Amino acid sequence: VNTMETACLIVHGANDPAVALPDAARLLSLPDQVHSILLEGCGHFPMLDESKTFNRLMTDFLLLESGDSPRVLQVKGEWKRRVR
Repeated sequence: VNTMETACLIVHGANDPAVALPDAARLLSLPDQVHSILLEGCGHFPMLDESKTFNRLMTDFLLLESGDSPRVLQVKGEWKRRVR
C-alpha cells in the first residue's frame, strides 16, 4: 500500500528537452496527495519561462490546508485590473 501524507506538486514544462514527461498511466497512478501540472510553452525551467503562473501555483499550493489534496489546484488565467 502506497500511502503518502505530505502534499506534493509536480510542475512540468511541456517543451522540456532534458526531462521526458511521464506517461498518462503513470500520472493517473499517483497517490491523491500528489498532483502534476503541465505548463504549455515552458521548457526545463517553468519557474523562469512562466514565472507569474508558476509563482501563483506555488502560492496556492503553500496555502492549502493540512490534509487537503493538491489536486484542487489548477492553472488560472492571469487576473487583469479593469481600467476605466
